[in-house]
Amino acid sequence: MTWTRLDDTWTDKPQLEELDFATRWHYLAMIQFCSRNERHDGLVRNIDARRCSDVPDAARCLAALATANLIRVEGGAYRILGIAEHVPPEWVAKKRERDRDRKRRERAHKAGDHSLCGETCTSANVTTTVTPNVTANAGTGRDGTGRADTTGGSTETIEWETAVPGRPDLKVVSG
Repeated sequence: MTWTRLDDTWTDKPQLEELDFATRWHYLAMIQFCSRNERHDGLVRNIDARRCSDVPDAARCLAALATANLIRVEGGAYRILGIAEHVPPEWVAKKRERDRDRKRRERAHKAGDHSLCGETCTSANVTTTVTPNVTANAGTGRDGTGRADTTGGSTETIEWETAVPGRPDLKVVSG
């Protein structure tokens, strides 16, 4: 998606005051054409300048815009003067391209394709499917209370008192 910058006073410009609605509309369409096609220099071919909008007489609009010093005729093309006010700066397009590449690499990485990964990817050198290391807690998944067997392996049971929830006065011997 592209965007076009217009300040709040754009419609109040003295050059636009004398122009009719169709000519102003065509001028805006030319600006948006430059934004959409990343023409930061404002140069629009003659054929594209005539097709930018749906006005019935584009040639008359172009002549009026040239008379108002909003565009300049250059051979077989028109240059929008002051286009830098309206199109995104060059760095925006470069950032958009970098973001697009980064997301493409990220999606490929998540899908298991590491051909676009850089040198920092640790998964790129793995050739087999390996279960990732279990957490540092070696007791994960073991059953039991976690109490050590202090009896030396005897069959005796260890008993201790356990409080009953909601009844602090009642103790049960467990073992």
